[in-house]
Amino acid sequence: MPLPAQDRGSRALSASLTWAACLGLFAWGGFWLDGKVGTKPLFMLVGCALGGIGGFIHFLATLAPEVLPWKKRQDGAGDVRPKKLEKPEKLEKPKSSETQDPRNLRDGRSQPEEP
Repeated sequence: MPLPAQDRGSRALSASLTWAACLGLFAWGGFWLDGKVGTKPLFMLVGCALGGIGGFIHFLATLAPEVLPWKKRQDGAGDVRPKKLEKPEKLEKPKSSETQDPRNLRDGRSQPEEP
């Protein structure tokens, strides 16, 4: 069953922002590490590559999990798709005589009479 357009759009926006955050944080971490070690472009490029690849895998797992080469876990862990909600059972309406009796509780059951 396809998702509504609003839900697809919010998931796409979320996945895109996560991709950008991964790329930016890994690039910044590489830049910081380059400053500490003294190898100017090396770790920043490695960080950009790792952040870009990781963010893209998350992007695909969120929006198109069927294109990934590995199978989902059987226990459902890592599944980012929303769960289907079950329809609630219909409640029976109380009979009119029960609703007018002050001894009845809200759920329609009678209170035990005290001696």
